[in-house]
Amino acid sequence: MAQETSRWCKNLQTANLDSKTFQQITPCKPFYLFDLKNYDLKDEYYKGFKITEFMPENSVGVMTARDGLTINFNKTTLWEKINDFAKMDTNKAREKYRLGEDSRDWNLLRAQADVKKELSKKNLKEINYRPFDTRWTYYTGQSKGFYSSPCDHIMRNFLKTKNFGLVIGRQGQAVGSMPWNLIFIQNKISDINIFSRGGGKSLPLYTYPQKKNKDKQKEMKLGAADVVNMDEKIRKAIEDAATDAKHNKPEPIEIFDYIYGILHAPKYRDRYSEFLKDDFPYIPYPKTPAEFWYLSSIGTKLRELHLIPETIDGSAYTFDIEGDDKVKSPTFDSKNKKVFINDTQCFNNVPKSAWDFYIGGYQPAQKWLKDRQKSKKNPDAQPLEYKDITHYQRIIAVLVQTEQTMKTIKWSRP
Repeated sequence: MAQETSRWCKNLQTANLDSKTFQQITPCKPFYLFDLKNYDLKDEYYKGFKITEFMPENSVGVMTARDGLTINFNKTTLWEKINDFAKMDTNKAREKYRLGEDSRDWNLLRAQADVKKELSKKNLKEINYRPFDTRWTYYTGQSKGFYSSPCDHIMRNFLKTKNFGLVIGRQGQAVGSMPWNLIFIQNKISDINIFSRGGGKSLPLYTYPQKKNKDKQKEMKLGAADVVNMDEKIRKAIEDAATDAKHNKPEPIEIFDYIYGILHAPKYRDRYSEFLKDDFPYIPYPKTPAEFWYLSSIGTKLRELHLIPETIDGSAYTFDIEGDDKVKSPTFDSKNKKVFINDTQCFNNVPKSAWDFYIGGYQPAQKWLKDRQKSKKNPDAQPLEYKDITHYQRIIAVLVQTEQTMKTIKWSRP
């Protein structure tokens, strides 16, 4: 960085208005950036539809402001902590749970009052905390209560009824210089930091208003839903493009999967890489019904994979060395394809590509283990149990299959 700064300073000292080192830039809408970008594909890219306009009901994930108190690996442990917190003296609670000073949106007294208002196990909910990392939380839906910002108008859509949501990041460059990867799936409430450096937008497939309107209620494949979270005009255009004599009009979940499929196409990510750095993605309309149904089937496969069903077999990545099962220093031995969780215990046969694979700016195979290292910031971490070991094996299997599937995606634009 210092060398780069020095080079630019030297250039500025020697440059003048006649210098040939200047390059002309042509800022254009929608951002008018003063940057050297290849905008040759601009018109083509913006012929698509912006994902946040197509699925207009959306928000970032929940912001707890005190993850150490509100999030836990274990449901029983969390319930015990909630009961303890509710009855504890404020000064003792602040010290015991390392809560720090109050802020504008999180106040200890308000948090305790929110918990005590309806102290019930029914508020214990699973949360998509990080990619492939589902934990437990206590969710009341009250803003500036136990959570600073629960984003309840969106998150409640994942609480009682089967639902899916896209999690999409706005600026690819925000998480680093790697190829764009700010896309994942959710079927539970999600955390604002589900992606690295935060800001992952949650876009539910269906929304369920608190007050039921029987006139609007329709039967969908996923159950009785009030609203399909899709712009009607754009949805009809997609349906028309996907329908012919051989193909029926697609259901909402099939359009949802088309989007999930295209956003995992390496050629899409590469072709529009400049635009994906700056804003939420624009999705191309399908050129033919065959293209739509092909990409929708890819999206279905990836969606089901990323929710890690129990049918996923991770037994090839064996973990068969006796030890204390404590995660101390996760490292990867690329020569022997081993992921060590401590000095002696390891998962075997792990491809380097799975260890390095990125989703949402994180490398899940690494992040999942690092988050289970016991530390001052993470005192609740426990030795891996059998279910944890099995889950990690499945993560590796899913990452391997995801990479393989992405390599096979055939997509192009003229």
